[in-house]
Amino acid sequence: MNSKKVAIGCAAAAGIVVVIGGYLLFKKSKRQDADEVLEFKTKPAPESKAPSSSKATPERRELEALADSLVADVMSSPTLLSKAFPELGVKLQIPEGWDALLDEYSMAGPQIAVIRVVPPGFEQSNPGELPNLSVIVEDVGREQLTLMEYKDKSKEFASNSPSGMMGMMVAPPSITKDEAVSIGRFQHTLEYTQVFPNPTQGYIPYQFMNLMALHGGLAYVVQYMARTDKFSEYLKEATALAASMVIEDLPPKKPSRIDYSSAAHKLTVSVPETWNVVKENKDEGDGKVLVVSFSNGSANKPDTISLYKLSAKASSAAECAAKFCELAGVAPSANTPVDKVAHVTYTVDKKKVSVFATTEYVVTVRPDSSNTHNVAPSVAAAMLNSIKPSEVSRSEIRYVNSEAQFSFELTPTGRVIEHKWGDTTMTYAPVITDEGSEQNVPMFTVAVNKEHEPYANLEQVEAKIMADSDPSTPLRDKKRETFGGREFLTFVISREEGTAGPFGPREEFLSKIMISLRGDESVMLKWEIAANEWNRYERYLKTIVESFQLMQ
Repeated sequence: MNSKKVAIGCAAAAGIVVVIGGYLLFKKSKRQDADEVLEFKTKPAPESKAPSSSKATPERRELEALADSLVADVMSSPTLLSKAFPELGVKLQIPEGWDALLDEYSMAGPQIAVIRVVPPGFEQSNPGELPNLSVIVEDVGREQLTLMEYKDKSKEFASNSPSGMMGMMVAPPSITKDEAVSIGRFQHTLEYTQVFPNPTQGYIPYQFMNLMALHGGLAYVVQYMARTDKFSEYLKEATALAASMVIEDLPPKKPSRIDYSSAAHKLTVSVPETWNVVKENKDEGDGKVLVVSFSNGSANKPDTISLYKLSAKASSAAECAAKFCELAGVAPSANTPVDKVAHVTYTVDKKKVSVFATTEYVVTVRPDSSNTHNVAPSVAAAMLNSIKPSEVSRSEIRYVNSEAQFSFELTPTGRVIEHKWGDTTMTYAPVITDEGSEQNVPMFTVAVNKEHEPYANLEQVEAKIMADSDPSTPLRDKKRETFGGREFLTFVISREEGTAGPFGPREEFLSKIMISLRGDESVMLKWEIAANEWNRYERYLKTIVESFQLMQ
């Protein structure tokens, strides 16, 4: 993963490249062949329900009729091939001779996966010669976007992104269609045209069709892109793919969490892994003390969640909630208790604030930008019920991955992004820069994978790495180190990025690789940063490895 940018948020697809966080990223393809668990049941974003239109355009009716007829044709075809991608919740039906390629090692980021659906002869064709068909899956659960919000974000991004492939300037796209449809699971289409430069043929117009759906916090987009004069060539196949595509729930995983331990209050509280610490330990002088406050980590729908401790323990949760509201000077309205936790609400500045209480602690959930918050009552209740005594000597924020069984200490300003697919388990940015900043920031990734042929020891791992290593990229500082009581094989590799020219020299990046074994699993840690920034951020790496724990 490129450590130069931290790109988190809505992505828009652009043909053979994927646009994320404002950058065009080219892609590679791969052919598709005991810890306590706390449940944080986040409020799900609404499913794919685009607004219905009683005044459907003739083009929409024609497209939906085409889809209906194609589904029957596709399902009755004796040469139909099925392709399943269970890690993405996708099942495809494709014609004989076609193939589906999963870009699981792409640079599109941990929240985006792309399946390329290719016709016969695609690999031998020149770029742009044949129409391009892709299924794009994006994790939008952190932002809790609705389908229309996702469409609007994609439309806004496509309209405001002037840079094209290879850094060439292109005109903004021209939106040709933005309306509700009903094609299989897909409920909206966003279509546009855009002109791209060609080294031998001047500027060539391309046409895009994006069919969109939402399921389980994931956005699904079937994108069909072709030169305008060839757009009809595979339009039927693209529509049939969307009409017959099956979208299912992802395989279940144990939820991860953030454990915040307070030295001042001798407690540990657990919250979802997407949250970030905002403020700690503030005595408000009115009988209540702020233990810690969090942001829910959403740029689109931010909420602030605060944990308070009252000076005197109440006889009941309801009494504690009432006492807190009295101290805050607000008039609450009672709600149904959640998991033995009292729940009341009040309104301030037209914003609805929820208060959850046990006999001693209170959690408030306040929306930052809208009138209602998006944190589910069950999440706030789980947070309160997770509180337990702690004897830490200093306050600590620890990420705990219950599925892959590891943990390490975080910075208050850091951001964790879990991967729902691919070989990497999670990515962590200990420092988040302002949007648009050119500052290089470090990236820490963890990959925990079950080996089909397990290694007996690190000696075998080292021998395999040395046999497969590229002589032009030597391993530096190869040695054994111990983190969390477990031995790791570590080394540093260097790579260059960019093109030497009038805009500057190629930039060197350093990656420290740390590998250990746990039964039949391999565990790889990677720390990557620009070479000229290594010393500046090395203290963050030290904090991570000194606190890293492999459980089991």
